[in-house]
Amino acid sequence: MIYLTNVIDRYHRGWLKPFSDNNLFFLPYLTRAERIEFNINYEKIKIIEGNFKDYIIKVPYLIKNKRYFYSYFTDEKIEFKKNIIFLNKKNKTMILGKKIYKVEINYDFKKGDYLIDFPIRKNFLNKKYLDENKNGSRFADSWFPLIRKDEFNTFRFLHYGIFSKGCVSFRFDANKGKDWSYIFIKLMNSRILINDNYYLAKMVVF
Repeated sequence: MIYLTNVIDRYHRGWLKPFSDNNLFFLPYLTRAERIEFNINYEKIKIIEGNFKDYIIKVPYLIKNKRYFYSYFTDEKIEFKKNIIFLNKKNKTMILGKKIYKVEINYDFKKGDYLIDFPIRKNFLNKKYLDENKNGSRFADSWFPLIRKDEFNTFRFLHYGIFSKGCVSFRFDANKGKDWSYIFIKLMNSRILINDNYYLAKMVVF
């Protein structure tokens, strides 16, 4: 088992682009995989969780020169936590651990349990959301899908930026860039297993 670790700098922003012609194909921080092969030009891995589960792909090295190769992945075992987010719909507050955050949420957002899935990388995001010198977060383009078993709406997300209908939004203009970075790291270090599939965490809306 290997874990994608070396991507949380400002350049990678929590994502690794494998060798692929698909411009939407990115792996998020702490994705778990199995190493199949490594050679002078790339590593071949099998992804074992997330949006590209069971894909066998080639990924570049973080550093490669004549003397050594340095991988984006680590072999050191990572112990994941089980996190639950509580969302007070009336007060528009979100609780994660001992921290409480003010969020924006639509009035028709249903109460109940949601699964927080592996993030998608949002393309065409306003660049100011990523600028950490101006209240942004390097992880602003990571949007977490919210899944409810009795809904077919696949457009609910937990995300940073502007208020989006049907989503749980951390507003850019509310000085929450550092909060969003903390939440990204916290969620990516979390796993729950449901019906042989891994998700990041659970959200309870009340």
